[in-house]
Order: sequence, then C-alpha cells, then structure tokens
Amino acid sequence: MKKLFLIVAIIFQLGALLWMALSREYVVQTGEVVKVQTAPIDPRDLFRGDFVRLDYDLSSLPARLLEQHLHDQELNKGQVLYVTLQKDSRGLVQAMAVSDISPAGNELFIRGRLLRDWVKNKYNASTLAIKYGIEQYFVEQGKGIDIENRRGRRNELQTPMIMHVALSNSGTAIIKHHEWGDFAVKLTVKRQPERDAEITEASAVLQLEIKNVSQRNQILPLKEGTCSFRMRSIKSAPQQLVLQGENCKQSPLQEVAFKSGDSRTFTFDLNQPQWHVLYKDALTPMGKLPWEYRFRLIFDSPPESVNGDIISQAFHGRGQID
Repeated sequence: MKKLFLIVAIIFQLGALLWMALSREYVVQTGEVVKVQTAPIDPRDLFRGDFVRLDYDLSSLPARLLEQHLHDQELNKGQVLYVTLQKDSRGLVQAMAVSDISPAGNELFIRGRLLRDWVKNKYNASTLAIKYGIEQYFVEQGKGIDIENRRGRRNELQTPMIMHVALSNSGTAIIKHHEWGDFAVKLTVKRQPERDAEITEASAVLQLEIKNVSQRNQILPLKEGTCSFRMRSIKSAPQQLVLQGENCKQSPLQEVAFKSGDSRTFTFDLNQPQWHVLYKDALTPMGKLPWEYRFRLIFDSPPESVNGDIISQAFHGRGQID
C-alpha cells in the first residue's frame, strides 16, 4: 500500500510539473506579445548563476495610477494587482492604471503581486512595488557574463534589454526572448551643488551621453540644446513638470546621422527654469525636491526605426544617480 501511495505521489508531482510547463508554453504560443524595456540600474548584482536579474519601470509605479476606489484602502504584501498597459507603435508598453480588479473588454494588462504593504500617505509610501514573474531571465550556461558585459557596468555606457513578453488573457506574463536597444546611455554629474547653495544653484548639472551601439546607421531628429529630451517622473515624483525657458516649440528639427559607434553628449543644467517642477503650487528647482523624488531623462518621440527608448538612469535633482 505504501508503495502504491508513493507511486501515486510521484505521478501527481510529475503531472503538476507537466501542467505548469504546458501552461507556460500555451501562453508563449498564444499570448499577445509586448516589448518591456529594462530600466537602467546599478548592474553590480545583475548576474546570478544561470539567470539575469531584471528591473523595469513597471516594477515601481506611482500610487497616482491606482483606481479611485483604492485610494483610501490598505494594500497588503502579496495582493494581486492588474496593471493596464498602453502599447506604442513599436510594441513598447507603459503603465496607465492599477487596479485590484481584472480589466474588462479588450484592454491590455499584466498581472502582478505587491512586494510590500502600501498605505496612503503613511511613511511617504507613494510608490507601488510590484512583481510580475519576469524579473529573472534564465540563460544558457556561460552566457550570463556576456549579457552583463554588453549591458554595461556602473559609471559606464549601459545598453537596455528589450524583453519580448507574452501576456495571457488573465495577465500572466512569460518572457519569450530578448533583444538589445539601439542606443546606450551614460549619465554623469558634471557639477553637484554645495550643501547650502542658493536656490538658483541648488540643482546639479548633468551630462548625458548617447551612443549608437547597433550595427546600423541611425538618424535622430534633434532640436537645439536639450529640447530633444523631456523629463519623466518615476516612483513618487510629481507628474506635473513645467518646461519653460528654452523655446523648444519653435526649435527647428535637424536630422543627425549616427553611424555605428557614434556618440553625442548633452548637458542639462537643472537650475534652468525649463527643468523646474510644479511642487506645492510653486515652481521649484529639482534640487529642492524631497529626497525620494526621482526622474529620468528620455528622448522625445524617437523614430520607429530606433529599437527601444533612449532613457537615462534615475536621478535626484541634487545629482544623486541611482
């Protein structure tokens, strides 16, 4: 009898494993495929054994994306959340809304779980940390170090990975494969403000280098100065960004060719008024914002021929680069 129970238990376990494998393969074969770009991070802990650790902007979402009925609720660690996505013409997605109810109709969404408790306005918890099951990318033995080298290390040019992810009707996400972005980026601090600097000098001066790391020649439509870039608020940073100073709307476009290996550097003086943020109903230099506020510089409207967004590491206005 014990032998029979053992055989049944083994068959059950094998059946469960087979069911899991078949379920994943079904999603891979039938799910809608979207592109999710990895976020620039400190890659010192990127490679572990036979898998690569991945981070996305989707991993840390501002609480303002929560549906209205969740604003005054406590959300517990492990709670299932559904993130509605919007896909652009290149297949890249960004988060539009977060709910505890599965979206109806034909809306595109991904299912995740909250990594830690969230309570409105408690301990400044205005960021939702969410895990989707696509944070580990298993690779062939010996290939991980190649990915780590190509992606780049801290204080070096970093090339984003673009993960092709299949989504099931229930929001389950499975990584199919990856490709590389066409442009690598490197963000450095050119000048950091003094601790007691005047408000006109309270923010950092940043330098962003972009490099064509693809094998193809690329053409980017560039405006004068830094008008080709916009600021993206992430995590708990305010969404309202007032850009003024440079007359970017009237700035003419010039098509600039980047041969494979070509690079260009842009300087961002965050003390200039075009980078001031509407905070507590007042235009505020970024260096005077709360320490947990983070932003990224992103190239505005890249052509469809460019694979991936050109986006910087996260930073605070005083020059702290994550």
